[in-house]
Amino acid sequence: MRIWLDPQKVAERGLSASDVVREIRAQNVQAAAGVVGASPSEVGLDLQLSINAQGRLRTEEEFGEIIVKNGTNGEVTRLRDIARIDLVRRTIRCVPCWTTNPRFAVPIFQSPGSNAIQISDNVRKMMVELKQNMPDGMDYSIVYDRRNSFAHPSKPSCTRCWKR
Repeated sequence: MRIWLDPQKVAERGLSASDVVREIRAQNVQAAAGVVGASPSEVGLDLQLSINAQGRLRTEEEFGEIIVKNGTNGEVTRLRDIARIDLVRRTIRCVPCWTTNPRFAVPIFQSPGSNAIQISDNVRKMMVELKQNMPDGMDYSIVYDRRNSFAHPSKPSCTRCWKR
């Protein structure tokens, strides 16, 4: 999920980016809400049912409903009132426009908790293998690699791009 805050709308409501992040985290959790039929219960009640609250919001609409502020006069500020919300998989586009040669980009994104250096190393190895099966005149180049910003600060940043 990508959330673009409108700085003016955020400021008008007396909020900060930290306030918004805190509310998103607080309202996007999965937790057990309780149990029906747990002790102490009525005599003879043999049924116990666990109840879970919905968590881990999934759609733009669900994120938009997050309440980021309640005003003193009952006004409610929702995330959708101060931000643009988009699913990452629908909004990330890589449009290679740095040359007139025909080409396309293949963006590769890191999953949370994964190792950026290992991903980069694996992709580089894979590209060497794939290069062997590319048609004559087709090549790839490294345009951007986030790992370089922290693993190898002296190297320029470099993602995979195919060109023909």
